[in-house]
Amino acid sequence: MIKKGDRVKFISDTTSGIVSSIEGNIANVTIEDGFEIPALLDDLVVVDASEEKEAIKKMGIGDGNPVGSKKTEKPNKEKKKKPRSYGPTYGRISLSSDYEDEDPIDIESLRKNYRRSFQSSVDTENTVVSAERIDEADKTDYELNLCFVPENPTAPQDSDKWSVFLVNDSSYSVMYSISKQENKYAVNMGYGILEKDSKIELGKVSRKHISEMFSLLINLILFKSPSRFVPQSTEDFTLEINPLKLTKQGNYEDNDFFEEKVLIFTLGSDKEKYRAEPLKITPPVIEIKDEKPRSSRQNTNDEPEIIDLHIQEILDDTSGMTPGEIIQAQLSRFEIALDLALRSNHRKKMVFIHGVGSGKLKYEMQKLMKIKYPRIRYQDASFKEYGYGAMMVFI
Repeated sequence: MIKKGDRVKFISDTTSGIVSSIEGNIANVTIEDGFEIPALLDDLVVVDASEEKEAIKKMGIGDGNPVGSKKTEKPNKEKKKKPRSYGPTYGRISLSSDYEDEDPIDIESLRKNYRRSFQSSVDTENTVVSAERIDEADKTDYELNLCFVPENPTAPQDSDKWSVFLVNDSSYSVMYSISKQENKYAVNMGYGILEKDSKIELGKVSRKHISEMFSLLINLILFKSPSRFVPQSTEDFTLEINPLKLTKQGNYEDNDFFEEKVLIFTLGSDKEKYRAEPLKITPPVIEIKDEKPRSSRQNTNDEPEIIDLHIQEILDDTSGMTPGEIIQAQLSRFEIALDLALRSNHRKKMVFIHGVGSGKLKYEMQKLMKIKYPRIRYQDASFKEYGYGAMMVFI
């Protein structure tokens, strides 16, 4: 058993010394130049001073005195310089007999300097990578389109089939689900994840089945992975498509996604490319304009009150607002006008002009009616009087 004060030597080397301390299975050995060298106890053997002296004499190293013992010098004899021997495992070097290094290399300082220079290079590389990630994270450009590509590009109105594509022209990836609505059920056309700047074919529709495409349920979630990103509103609405649009040549347009002209429905888009400031998640404080009469009819109980929900009729300035925030402003106007009519009890009918657009506003209005006003009857308003984008509510 090796203990403190024992003279030991290294199994793999001729270096020897005295054990100054033991910590667990590690012993600190003091060698001849005063340095402490840590070593495993299994790598050391205890030696007797006389045995070590005899071994050193046989090897012709030094003066035959063990490490740490007093040297006996013969007077009037010139000392011969011997090469200093260090354990190679610990980074020391042996020099030739004509030169002796009086200032040994400080290996620990070299290690510290190396670590410092290595860490500096790593930090510089990480700084560059972080800057690239921040630049990518701050991009808020996106545009999601549903495109109908005609089988006959020269005369799209005469086509018998159309290919339906989802196009992601964005710096975001999109998780999508698009379904055809059939009565109270839905039939999924496609779902999955579409990477940025890419497109995917959802299927084909024939002329005799155009009517089945009249109402599509759209669900879109924008994200970036694995980097950080500015979040966008989730798109969740019903897209109403007039089948007649597919049969009119003037509705097809040139584009950056296909060689031929296509019919494009925009499902979601940012208003300003590479927005300077991050989007605000909290909804803005909405100031409603004073109501402006949209009809020359007299205000009587029998005549419906007409409320225009187009955003320009509600807010003076919409700059910086997301599509989701605009929808919330329109729904707030719809709800406020309906609540006032219910409390006043002066009207029997109200007409809300929501426009055609993507159909999302109409979908949200109908959802609000079912949840908050389940006993109030409503229907599409007269096409002849108010066009295709109006809802009539019976108070």
